[in-house]
Amino acid sequence: MGAIGWPLPPFRIADVLGSDGGPGARSTIKPSMLQDAEAGRPMEVEALVGQVQQSARERDLRIPTIDAVYALIAGLDAAVRRQVSII
Repeated sequence: MGAIGWPLPPFRIADVLGSDGGPGARSTIKPSMLQDAEAGRPMEVEALVGQVQQSARERDLRIPTIDAVYALIAGLDAAVRRQVSII
C-alpha cells in the first residue's frame, strides 16, 4: 500500500493474526476464504487477490508472491466449485 501512497501504520503480526507467533502458535482467526473453502463455497479470489494484482499492474509494480498466491487460491477455488475434496 505504501507503493501507491497510502501510509501504513506500524503493526505487529501478532495483533493482525491474533497470535504471538511463538513456536506452535495458532491464530485465533480464520480468513474468510479459508472458511469458504472448508464449507465448499466459492471463494472471493478476484475481489480479494485479483484487485491487488490489477492495482499493481496499473502501477507497473512486480508482485511475484501475490501472483503465486493468486494462482494457488484460484486453483483451490476451481476445485471447490467442482466439489473436489482437497482439504
